[in-house]
Amino acid sequence: MTQVWQAVNRTGFDPSLGFWKFIEVVTARRAIDWLRARRQEAELPDEIVAPGGPEQSAVARQRAQLAYGALAQLGKPCRDLIYLRIGMDRSYRELAQLLGRSEGALRVQMHRCVERARGILAEMTAGVGGDEAER
Repeated sequence: MTQVWQAVNRTGFDPSLGFWKFIEVVTARRAIDWLRARRQEAELPDEIVAPGGPEQSAVARQRAQLAYGALAQLGKPCRDLIYLRIGMDRSYRELAQLLGRSEGALRVQMHRCVERARGILAEMTAGVGGDEAER
């Protein structure tokens, strides 16, 4: 009540703009503050807490950025094959039927694409903690 009284006595307060609405808002906010003060805090279970914390999240984001950067530098045939195989979770058998090629040829192409991507990653991380790209 003291805070309401102080607010009402401030210069510029116009009660015609909704004095009772003002009282309702202040009362609701004080009730929420009171409930929050009484709330018991419990520790989060281990499966909810992110392992490694913010540092590991930052490393994961950096790795994702590197992967997207490497993919962007690959040719369209490699990007398409990687998207179909990994992004769409298709088997080599399904891709062979879809593309009219043999499973072996697709596996060889994927191997070459992955090797190119590794080379691109090595270039991108050369001199800047290159070990990260090898993991």
